[in-house]
Amino acid sequence: MAPTIEVQHKGITVKIRKRITIRHGVTYVDYVVTDYSTGKRIRHARASVNEAKSLAKTICETVASGKREVLNWTDRVVADVRRAMGLLHPQGIDILGGARRRRRQRFARTPPKPPTW
Repeated sequence: MAPTIEVQHKGITVKIRKRITIRHGVTYVDYVVTDYSTGKRIRHARASVNEAKSLAKTICETVASGKREVLNWTDRVVADVRRAMGLLHPQGIDILGGARRRRRQRFARTPPKPPTW
């Protein structure tokens, strides 16, 4: 049986298990992070121990803070949120304010005025 690594953060413990797979004579090693935060068992596979520990720490933080829906985001959604934050932050606008502004512009009867820079 493979050794288990336990990651503890903010009072939550997540286990990481080393998995060895042999296919056509080639040995593959990955690390499986077991996630029960959504009420179901979800196994996330990562190629390195550091990636698995990082994911385990993220799982601990989201479970401790109660923000479990963040774990279900795909990498593309996370990238989109970061890109939006990067575009809006220099203008002093948060994401919610930017979304509200966009909604007002879309449903306004008159076209929006161009910014005066």
